[in-house]
Amino acid sequence: MFKVVMPVHKDFFLLVKGKNDFKILNSFEELKKSKIDNSNSNSINPDNIVFFDFKKNFKENKKYNDFDNFLFLEDLDEKQILIFNFVKSIIIKNDFDNYKNFILNYYSEKLKDYNVVDETIIKLNNLIDDSKKNLNRLGLRFEQLLDLFYPEAVREVKNYIVLAKLFSEKKLEEKYYKNNKYNSIVIDIPEDIYELLFLLSKRILLLEEDINLFESKLKIILEENYPNFTFISSYKIASKLISLAGSFENIVFMPSSRLQILGAEKALFRHLKNKKFDPPKYGVLHEHPFMSKVKSKYHGKLARLLADKILIAAKIDYFRKKEDKTKSVESNVDVVVKKYYDDIVKKVEEYSKG
Repeated sequence: MFKVVMPVHKDFFLLVKGKNDFKILNSFEELKKSKIDNSNSNSINPDNIVFFDFKKNFKENKKYNDFDNFLFLEDLDEKQILIFNFVKSIIIKNDFDNYKNFILNYYSEKLKDYNVVDETIIKLNNLIDDSKKNLNRLGLRFEQLLDLFYPEAVREVKNYIVLAKLFSEKKLEEKYYKNNKYNSIVIDIPEDIYELLFLLSKRILLLEEDINLFESKLKIILEENYPNFTFISSYKIASKLISLAGSFENIVFMPSSRLQILGAEKALFRHLKNKKFDPPKYGVLHEHPFMSKVKSKYHGKLARLLADKILIAAKIDYFRKKEDKTKSVESNVDVVVKKYYDDIVKKVEEYSKG
């Protein structure tokens, strides 16, 4: 059994408790006291259809806590009202088979507008982030175990990927411990621990291969669907921006100042709460490859410039794709976007000298 209270008109309330349990009430008090019998009749009794003055009763009865779900007709758009009236007619006619067909058709139409590309990018970006976290944890544990037997090699290499590769290929001892160049005490590794280290090294290398494969697929998807946006921002930043914004469309219609600090929400709220903290100058844009080429005092200016040009490139991709929905859009970078990229490179060179 379920209970839904909906205004079927500005002056009506429809109360639904089950397949055959529904009626329209004329007052809020009647709505509160209403108890519908669990009858199996296939039609509504006309005596149950009465009026409810929504405007008069709304101010007098502000608390609607007795009911689980409210849907006010005045809050719906034209399309939703048409859907609502169709559902209402189905309920009155008791034609629930037709209702099932309507729901299936409605959601099949909505699935056509579902942006699979954006959702794929977001999920793939999250998958890469999680995989990198797992790889770092696994690499740390591998280094800690390996440090018990090869401390000098671990301290010299400082890279668990290289260590895993050398260990899996059985070249670690040959490269770093040949002729005992460290004058260290050599400890024999027990067989079961050696197997464990070998298994860990293989797992690390396989996980790194998977991450590289995921990133290559992500890059292809972004370059095929949003070439200009990806060209300016780089595929890693592009995927993170879409993931943070929720969709590519959200990026297109946001101001560049918001795009600039996307990913720095905590710092922004800290500043809004306490003005002693400076506002953030950049979010994920700080991870852009160009940022490492300029001095830190220019990072804010470069982030602003990048945000402006990335947003223009995103708009070009979005509106071009929207206009040519039926046609296959070529994944080429626009001439204007290439010019913007050259302008950014010049600025980077200028900031790096200053």
